[in-house]
Order: sequence, then structure tokens, then C-alpha cells
Amino acid sequence: GLDYWASDLSVKILSEEVREFWTAYANKSIIDMLDAYADVRFVFEGRVFLFGIHNWKSIEELARGSADYDVLVRYADNQMTHIMNILNGMGFRDHHLDAVFEIVCDANDKKHAEKNGDGKITKGPDWYKPEGKIEEYFNTLNLKVDFK
Repeated sequence: GLDYWASDLSVKILSEEVREFWTAYANKSIIDMLDAYADVRFVFEGRVFLFGIHNWKSIEELARGSADYDVLVRYADNQMTHIMNILNGMGFRDHHLDAVFEIVCDANDKKHAEKNGDGKITKGPDWYKPEGKIEEYFNTLNLKVDFK
């Protein structure tokens, strides 16, 4: 959660979420993979939105921001393609992943406006870890997940 465009922080936050996916994949933790997928998507879609509404002060600032934005989009698109290929290969379809994304969005909506020293929005008292709800949803799918 960040409510303004900041190139360095945008890449840092997105990279953290991508690393979480690959760590979960290496650990064969499907629930953590699904959570990380949703986090990558949440951060990326949020970054795209914030870039579009940022109040650019000059053409030069917009040009610098656009170059950073291009790097972010290419990185995110590349990673999401790999992540989606893995999850689709395990039997997850778009509607499954959309449901997981909604679970994570609901948890993120429980955060509040306070920020930490890095500028990230902190977790409020109503925030919950989405993994439990993701696991509940996953158990309703009856998918036989195979790590290849």
C-alpha cells in the first residue's frame, strides 16, 4: 500500500512480492504461492493506477517517471507470465485466481492510513492474514496440485 507514485519504492515493493512467490514455489507451499500471486497482482495494478493519476510537475519529471514505469511494467509482465503459467499448469483457472485476489483485496482493505518509515500503509486492527481464507477456498476446489 502506497498512495503516490515513487519509482524506486514501486520496484522494491513489487520485487518483494515476486520473491515471496518464488520462495513459496521452492517450498512447495501452494497457499503461500496463491497469496503471493495476489500480492504481486495487487501491487502491480495499484502501481499502474497511481502512475496514471500522479500529478507530474514537469515534462522532465514525467519522462523520468515514464522510463521507470516502463521497467516496472516489463518486469511485472514477465513475472506474471511465469507465475500464471505455473498456476495454470497446476489447474488454477482465471476465476479461481480472481477469487483468491478478492480475498487478498479484502484483507488489504482492512489496513489503515498510517504509514511506516518506508511509506507503506500499515496493518490496522481489523486486518487479517489472508492465508486462512485462501486455504478454505482452495479446499473447496478439489484440485490435485502437482509440483513438477
